[in-house]
Amino acid sequence: MIEFNLLPDVKLEYIKARRLKRLVISAAVLVGGASIGLFILLLLFVDVAQKARINSLSGSILSSEVNLKGNNDLNKILTVQKQLQVLPTIEQTIPVPSRTFGYLSQLVPAKANVSSALVNYTTNSMTVTGSADSLSTVNQFVDTLKFSTYTDGKSTNNPAFNTVVLTSFSYSSAGGTATPASYTISFNFDPKLFASTSNVTLVVPQVTSTRSVISQPTDLFKANSGTKGN
Repeated sequence: MIEFNLLPDVKLEYIKARRLKRLVISAAVLVGGASIGLFILLLLFVDVAQKARINSLSGSILSSEVNLKGNNDLNKILTVQKQLQVLPTIEQTIPVPSRTFGYLSQLVPAKANVSSALVNYTTNSMTVTGSADSLSTVNQFVDTLKFSTYTDGKSTNNPAFNTVVLTSFSYSSAGGTATPASYTISFNFDPKLFASTSNVTLVVPQVTSTRSVISQPTDLFKANSGTKGN
């Protein structure tokens, strides 16, 4: 059987163009429909679901506000909470008085005693009163304070004490005691020495013969002496 194509080439191109046109239109309609559907879903989510969620949260907030206002102890609770938040900061500022005896046992020369040590942790100052075998030992104590340093794990050779002043001194050999020289020394100290948050190591000049090297620290204070702090 013999077939003849009686359609001219122009007619064939026209038919192909119409098919392509219908295909493009169909695809455009599908994409447009999908876009319209997505737009409707987003509109429902934003306009309906979101508003419902916001209304629900607003209701919860209002209910919680009413409950809080109805609590007569609310101010007390808030005050306690604020105090609890401040406690860690306060704890960091609390000094460690127990370090005082250890420092003095390193600083005081072996031939000197301490009768009292008044420490003021607010002004970072200390006043030490005691006796020694000679005034040269007292001067040795003063120089030890002036040249002592400390390390805190971050830095070294930090001056431990400043404004070291030999407030008063005297010498009397009439009593026949082993410590005829008496003294009072006032000085300021670096607050890190007693800070609870710092790990400090006191470095005393090696040329100084301190009690911690030569004798027992328990011999530092006289029987009627003590350490005071405020």
